Amino acid sequence: MDMGYTQSFWEEVPREVPGYYEIIKNPITLKEIQRKCEKSVYKCEAMFLRDIHLLNKNCRIYNEGRNPQMIPASDYIVTEVKSFLKNSKPTLKAINQVLEATKSGSMRKKFSATLKKLDIQTTLPFWDDPSETDFPNYHKIIKTSITLDLITEKIHSLQYTSESQFLSDIQLIRDSCYRYFNSITIPSVITKGPEYFKIVDYIAETCFGDFGFQVPPVPNKTSLSHISILSKPSLDINLSENKNEEKISKSSKSPKNVEPSSTSEKTSSKHPSNQNNNNKEEEEKKQQQQQQ
Repeated sequence: MDMGYTQSFWEEVPREVPGYYEIIKNPITLKEIQRKCEKSVYKCEAMFLRDIHLLNKNCRIYNEGRNPQMIPASDYIVTEVKSFLKNSKPTLKAINQVLEATKSGSMRKKFSATLKKLDIQTTLPFWDDPSETDFPNYHKIIKTSITLDLITEKIHSLQYTSESQFLSDIQLIRDSCYRYFNSITIPSVITKGPEYFKIVDYIAETCFGDFGFQVPPVPNKTSLSHISILSKPSLDINLSENKNEEKISKSSKSPKNVEPSSTSEKTSSKHPSNQNNNNKEEEEKKQQQQQQ
């Protein structure tokens, strides 16, 4: 509800206004209604609406014939309150929300103006719910999803009472996109990820920036590294095989650990000089036998 349009109904009418308190026996303001709500004076929705209608009635009685331009603003309050309660459960919490929405001023216009800054053609995929054909298992992976079209409906039904609520849904669109593409394992779907990341980043940056906030980081953000793994499995296998071959070749070239004694025996038996010495000894033995 536009506070600029309803500002006069928040504060008490000044005592200087001619004849107001003589004509209006039960004056009430939006500030007083909010205070009664905070103190749990209203036990049901009907009690709350009774004061809203009293506000409107007082305005009509005093301003008709004096300040007729005030009456549409009063009617506007009633329309906005009923619209809000129609789309919300009739609880005290909902009543307090509508008062906050009233107090928030031109929030609804601001939210609508922010969405209008988005290029429709660029953001088109995020206005409607993702189809199962184009995005298999989307709703199995994303349990709580939202679209720009649903956000627009929530704006018009006054379901946003603060900037944080609106921006929280914008962030949900972005985070859901990242979560889906980082969870799905179908190559043809995964390849769409980078393009959609650019779109949701654009949506988040536009909306958060319009309210002067920085965009929060994406939780558990990854770079879709599993795309290369899925598209090039043979490359990874070949690389691993080559590494194994290198290990084998290196191990065959490395010296074996052997005992020193066995090595010396093998060396002594195969060395040429040792063989000559053995031959000489045999010849000397034969000569001695002949002399005997």
